[in-house]
Amino acid sequence: PMQVGKGLRYLSGVPSLFSRKYASPESIQAVKEFVRVSLVYSPEIYIAAAEYIRLLGGFGAYASMHVRRNELQYKTVFVPGDQSAKNVMPMLNPGETVYLATDEMAEGFFSYFAEHGVKVVRMQDLRDQVSSALGKPLRSKFEGKVEQIVCAGGRWFAGTPYSSYTAHIFRLRRYM
Repeated sequence: PMQVGKGLRYLSGVPSLFSRKYASPESIQAVKEFVRVSLVYSPEIYIAAAEYIRLLGGFGAYASMHVRRNELQYKTVFVPGDQSAKNVMPMLNPGETVYLATDEMAEGFFSYFAEHGVKVVRMQDLRDQVSSALGKPLRSKFEGKVEQIVCAGGRWFAGTPYSSYTAHIFRLRRYM
């Protein structure tokens, strides 16, 4: 389903590989249940995420967002940083921190938050503290998975339409 060298990626979850065309509804449900229960993140990922969440004040003590800006095939969902901030400002509690998972690299893209007194925290802002608490740096290949759990642990979450990364955060929130 994926040939990265040719620019092709599989953008769906593993259970969708089992089409109703080839399997009964019961077997499809059994596969989905197996995947949900058996294919889970490693303890190292959860331990690191728990440390980020602790530093953010604990489970439900912050708001979270995923803003996808690069490599998303649906360019029509891209919203400028100030508009993203304006869209979520009414949902914030006074003084609430926003944890932001994003691949946006432009400095100041989300400056609207700071201009309106909202503290935004990103993974790199806490990386050294988390590494110190864990006694070692988090493996870079785990960072995206850790961010998903941190986003899922927020009081509320806003994501990017059509993003499979955002979709998994919503799924994690349902599991929690």
